[in-house]
Amino acid sequence: MGGIVAYSLNQNGYVKFGCGLILQWGYSKSTGVNFPIAFRECYAVVSNAHSNTTGNADHYHLLSWTATGAAFGYWNMSFYGTLYIALGVE
Repeated sequence: MGGIVAYSLNQNGYVKFGCGLILQWGYSKSTGVNFPIAFRECYAVVSNAHSNTTGNADHYHLLSWTATGAAFGYWNMSFYGTLYIALGVE
């Protein structure tokens, strides 16, 4: 019932469980990402920016997410990309 039924272990990949839970991860060099597979419903997105900025004046945030991707914003930093993990169901 809850075992792995599909997966992709690439840099931008996912694991889909028999109970419907999907865990996705990846890296993008832009401020927007497309998930490897679409969710029916996306519950959470956690991300972190890659930057060479020093100090505490930089700002990075999640702007929005949908069943197929997420958008990020940044201010006062040299943005090089983002790592993300997303959780939802099929």
